[in-house]
Amino acid sequence: MIKVALSSEKMICNAGAAVALDLLQRLDFNELVDGHLGNRVKLFGYDYSDIFKSHFITQLSGGSCVEDVQQLREAWKEHPGFKVCSSDTVLRSLSELKAKDSVFKTKTGVTHYFSFNTKMNELLLKVLLKSKRLQPGTPYTLDYDNVITECEKYDAKFTYKKTQGYQCGVATIGNLPVYLEGRNGNSNARFRMKETLENCLGLMKKEKVVVSKFRSDSAAYQQEVIELLEAENITFYIRAISSETLKLQMGNIKEWTSIRYNYLPVELAEMEYTPFGGDEKYRIIVQRKKKSNGQTDAFSADAYEYHAIITTDTTSTPEEIFAFYNQRGSSEKVFDVLNNDFNWNHLPSSFLAENTVYMILCCISCALFEWLKDSVKSYISGIQQKHRLKQFIYRFVTAAGKWIRQGRQNILKIFSDRRYDLIPLKT
Repeated sequence: MIKVALSSEKMICNAGAAVALDLLQRLDFNELVDGHLGNRVKLFGYDYSDIFKSHFITQLSGGSCVEDVQQLREAWKEHPGFKVCSSDTVLRSLSELKAKDSVFKTKTGVTHYFSFNTKMNELLLKVLLKSKRLQPGTPYTLDYDNVITECEKYDAKFTYKKTQGYQCGVATIGNLPVYLEGRNGNSNARFRMKETLENCLGLMKKEKVVVSKFRSDSAAYQQEVIELLEAENITFYIRAISSETLKLQMGNIKEWTSIRYNYLPVELAEMEYTPFGGDEKYRIIVQRKKKSNGQTDAFSADAYEYHAIITTDTTSTPEEIFAFYNQRGSSEKVFDVLNNDFNWNHLPSSFLAENTVYMILCCISCALFEWLKDSVKSYISGIQQKHRLKQFIYRFVTAAGKWIRQGRQNILKIFSDRRYDLIPLKT
């Protein structure tokens, strides 16, 4: 049996978030955001940097939706230099920053809605560069995929999975999102992919981010996409779509190499192939495994399942290319992080344009989070770069704190044995 005693003393339970907020000064975050997006009308009271910081500390405090920012407003009233904005202010900013939808109609009469928000994507890259998550001039591997975000918004369309939602195009480098294009659910990954990559690579080039390699699933197996990548001098690794001629050639391969990958047996081979009915030959790395049902394929004339990777990499071995391509699976974990840690699964608006702004804002939070872990892990024991948000909240954010005035200074007194005082803040 315990006894409970109450105190009216004003405390905050997420004092680590206040330290994180102050750390953002190292990045000149206010100048970075407001300098790029511009100032809001003075009557509104909050700059975009204030709104973004309110959103970021809400996520750092375990918030799962925009409305959770309201829970911080009362507790953070005593902060001497920052006022948390309301959820209505966050929602208004999404509308202010949205880009007009781009509408495309196919010959079959299907209407596609896209949201190209260049300004927010530029800001995402600027944050990544300012926080040194990316370095200008360093060659990177760009991974591209389309991710389905299931939702029942007013303008959401049915996806190929027979669920309502959006199917946004996302480019990543390592474990970081670097570009996002809003697409409605009925727009498959192959539709206008060349234009998507042109937009993405154009922004990368503008910010001096060098893309030397590109990986994608079979959505990128298009002649115009491959020609674009070759024109940009980017080595690509793309899952090839099996055709009758490709299956016939794979079935005629005589020499196979047996290896083990992730403890499983794999057979690999390579060949040359001329896709799209053209003249240029490309290197194809082929993987095969026996079918569980033993059924013979009409074209390959055997009972194997084949998978092919088309590439312009002429120096790596088939084993190295196979392993490198399959590393893109780890980049897909970014979507799990964005959905479950940074709230892509709780989109706030009824429309694609506003939700695209929100999703890019969540990408910015993800980039800041990776930078934050790197900045404090040397001073607070138990924090590792691989930690997810919940682990970080337990180890850094959750701590009781109190604002006090001492020696004409505002001091955050944190009741913890963690050495927050050792973390160097901007002078």
